[in-house]
Amino acid sequence: MSFGVMGGSMQPQGHAQVMVRIADYGQNPQAASDAPRYRIVQGLEVSVESGFAPAVLEISRAAATDRFGAMITTSSAARN
Repeated sequence: MSFGVMGGSMQPQGHAQVMVRIADYGQNPQAASDAPRYRIVQGLEVSVESGFAPAVLEISRAAATDRFGAMITTSSAARN
C-alpha cells in the first residue's frame, strides 16, 4: 500500500493517524486518508481540521484546558 500526507512535522503524525484508523478502527485506506486529522503544532498547541464533530472538539478543548492549559484550534492548516 502506498499513501502519503503532507511533509514537515505533520508527516509522521499524519501517517500514524491513518494507520491507527486502518488497524484499530477497520477503516479502508480511502476513508482513513479522507478523515479529518489533528496536528500537534508546538508545545501544547493542537490544530484540528474541520470535520470533527462539534461535541468532540468541545470535550477535547475542555479536557485539554483543564488538565494542561493546552490550546486547540480549528484550522485547515493541519493538512499543511
